Amino acid sequence: MRAGIEDEARRGQSLGVEFIYRPVPKLGENEKHQVTALLREKLNAVVIVPGNPRVVAPLIDRAEASGVRVVCVSTDTPLSCRSTVVCVNPELNGRLAAELMAKFVPPQADVAIITGMLATEDHRKKIEGFQMGFSAYSAGGRVVAVFEAHESEEESYKKTYELLVREKQLCGIYVNTVNCLPVCRAVHEHGRSRQLRLITTDLFQQMVPLLQKCKSECQEKTGVPVLISGIRIRNSVVFHYRKLRYSERRKSSTCCCCVLFKPLNAPTEPQASLGGTTEVVIMQ
Repeated sequence: MRAGIEDEARRGQSLGVEFIYRPVPKLGENEKHQVTALLREKLNAVVIVPGNPRVVAPLIDRAEASGVRVVCVSTDTPLSCRSTVVCVNPELNGRLAAELMAKFVPPQADVAIITGMLATEDHRKKIEGFQMGFSAYSAGGRVVAVFEAHESEEESYKKTYELLVREKQLCGIYVNTVNCLPVCRAVHEHGRSRQLRLITTDLFQQMVPLLQKCKSECQEKTGVPVLISGIRIRNSVVFHYRKLRYSERRKSSTCCCCVLFKPLNAPTEPQASLGGTTEVVIMQ
């Protein structure tokens, strides 16, 4: 998302539009002060990722009342007077993750959700979608834990490790924020990577060696790469969806399932590539 903002900022310069980019260390941190400071600079429009709608909504309303157009990105403040929002459907995102999880865990499986902040609209809606979806798609499965990591790597790692110690029968984890790296680390250090199914909403460069290792083992054991498509709004992108039967999944103790996207002019059969970004990653 930040790369897209920077690209548009460069393009806007040729049109006489000046972009003021003020990134924050993590979502929701010092949010009121940051937005208030921006609005003092006599701007014409603001693009914002609202971490806590209760904090940001009054500031958005004040900006709109003064003629400053506000666009929310990635997550929303639906009760504010913002001009528009650009984001995926978070509830559908959660339901998709739940459907995939239900296909990858055995009947009556226990799973958990790791999120950023329940106050954030995107995070909360993904949780609601996942809980509804997993109840509908799984055979007697349960969501046994939901916890907030507040976009902190240390907190994500600690709470994941404690979860794994406490829930010995846990079969899957859904990470619906960017903090998937510490979760992956905790799972591997706890020795549960072969048993756990992990679904995350982001793929980082640091995860590539892990995913490549898992994918290599999957191909050696099964002879087929497992590609599952997800949902992501982006221009000139098409998705392909391949389901793997439960009997096929049971042949391999370790495999990597990665959501890939490709340009419209790419071949019909998805290629085994980890380039670009993804909306959903599943490690099985």
